[in-house]
Amino acid sequence: MREANGDLGGLGLRPRWVLLCFPPMAAKLALRLRDLDKGELLVGEFDDRAAALAWLRARPHNMEVIGVASSTELAEDDELELRAAMRPLDEDERALAHALDEARIAALREHIAREQARFESDAAVERAAMAV
Repeated sequence: MREANGDLGGLGLRPRWVLLCFPPMAAKLALRLRDLDKGELLVGEFDDRAAALAWLRARPHNMEVIGVASSTELAEDDELELRAAMRPLDEDERALAHALDEARIAALREHIAREQARFESDAAVERAAMAV
């Protein structure tokens, strides 16, 4: 990259002509997914909305779509079209998703209980130190 005048005052600014000489990048569409067999969270990236729509209609078995992961905001119409194109979970997939959700909730409850016990223990130690 060349600078227009060689001195941009150390501000990290680029001359306007440098910004305009590159074609705009096409925004890819990314979806947050969950593999219902493994419980893994994934990101599926599609070159465009048409590719994402086609994939959503033929969504692989035991692959749940959590939502859009793209950093660019979608128009409301595009988001509604993506939701409408998505093949709903079948009964088996719903059962797997529910089991994964329940396991995650149980793990969060255990984590909260451990943190609460640690906090109460630390507070008891501090109270005892202050009483001395």
